[in-house]
Amino acid sequence: PDVALETYLAGGPQGWVYAGRVRASGLMVAVKVLRGDYVQTGGQAARQAMILARFAHRAILRVFQFEPVSAFWVVIMEFVQGDDLARC
Repeated sequence: PDVALETYLAGGPQGWVYAGRVRASGLMVAVKVLRGDYVQTGGQAARQAMILARFAHRAILRVFQFEPVSAFWVVIMEFVQGDDLARC
């Protein structure tokens, strides 16, 4: 998608999360890059992204896009700045 990745935030068995910026609007977003094999095997992150994309509520993180890019699936979602939840 038309997003410039800026900062690596975290990673794990599902894939990697970056802070990025939408080139057209300058909006800061979170970009979750899911391994293609993880999505194809019915990974929970893919199901969550598809479900979240249907909701609009102030207490739920907004998902803007969920699409394949090369060998990966990319979830473009609302970027929420704050402390690492592991530290709370």
